[in-house]
Amino acid sequence: VEEAVRIAAEHGFAFWHGHALALHGFALVQQGRASTGIATIERAADELRASGTGIFVTCIHAFLAEARLCTGAYAAGLDAVQD
Repeated sequence: VEEAVRIAAEHGFAFWHGHALALHGFALVQQGRASTGIATIERAADELRASGTGIFVTCIHAFLAEARLCTGAYAAGLDAVQD
């Protein structure tokens, strides 16, 4: 996924860069690097919103919810679900 992030950024593929970032962030959370993963997922959500797409946004909110729940941030996790 790191290669996908790099290639998408290198070629200016904003849509795919946002997707790859979200997956990268979720992988970081699964590896126990929750704060970095959450920041990465939030960046991905911002990029996809800026690109004007709604595709994959539901998955990103699910990634954020799980990541925040893993850190004990229950209210923030529920906020992600609400979004």
